[in-house]
Parts: sequence; structure tokens; C-alpha cells
Amino acid sequence: MRRRTLPLLPALLALAGCGGATALGTSPNGGTQLPRQAPAKRVRVRLVSANATGLRGTALLTPARDRQKTRVTVSLDRDPSRRLSVEIAVGSCPRMLALQPEAVLGTMEHGLASWRTPVRLASLLSMPAAVVVRTPSPTRGGPIAACGEIGR
Repeated sequence: MRRRTLPLLPALLALAGCGGATALGTSPNGGTQLPRQAPAKRVRVRLVSANATGLRGTALLTPARDRQKTRVTVSLDRDPSRRLSVEIAVGSCPRMLALQPEAVLGTMEHGLASWRTPVRLASLLSMPAAVVVRTPSPTRGGPIAACGEIGR
């Protein structure tokens, strides 16, 4: 007695062996592919007063064209009448004493300044980071006048 094979069986075996069909969201080797996240166009950070200085404002973080640098523009609500230093720090504003400078941007006068930093915006968004405005101090790292958390 002769066995009869189904006509679809050879086609199914051929497809199974070639690895041609994969489910959406999986790679041919069976691993899951994460969807690519589009880089942020720009991030607005609200700067809140610290240490009773009354200084508030915003920081706008925009990736450079090559996405390897970030442009940081800080605008305060009022002219602080003194020079201030601005930095990007690792940590969070509620724990000001634990903030660690990642990139010192420079000084600002009259409440408005802009810089470029070699830190990528995607990197800043992937860790707890903050824009920190400090009052002048004869030693490094004067008192914090305003702080805003990046990506929150």
C-alpha cells in the first residue's frame, strides 16, 4: 500500500527550513528586537528656585545636527544682577548635596546664555541628570541658586 503525502507538506517544510518568515518584533535568530526610539528633538527643563534665591527659569536642550553634542540655552525669569555658573550634573534636584558635575557649561550674565556640550542628549535622558545654576563662590561649586531635572 502506498502512502499519499499532502501537497502542502513539502511547501511547509521548505518555508520552515529557510528562515524566511519572522514574526514582527523578532529577529531571525529568535531574539526580540526592541523598537528603535527616535532621538528627542528638544527637551525643556523647568528650573526651580533653590536655597531661597527666588531664581526660576527654563533650560532648552537641543541635539546638535550630528547628535554627538547638545546645545543648552538657559533663560532666567529675571536678571540675577550677578554672574552665575551653569552646569549639567548627575543626580536629582531634591538631593542637591549629592549632585555630581558632569559638564560645566560656563558663566551667564543678565539671565540668558547658551553653550554646546560634548554630552549627547540621549545620554542625558538615560540617566538622572539636572541643569544646575550656581551662585559665585571662591571655591569650586558654589551654592545652588536654581535646579531643573532633565527628562522629568
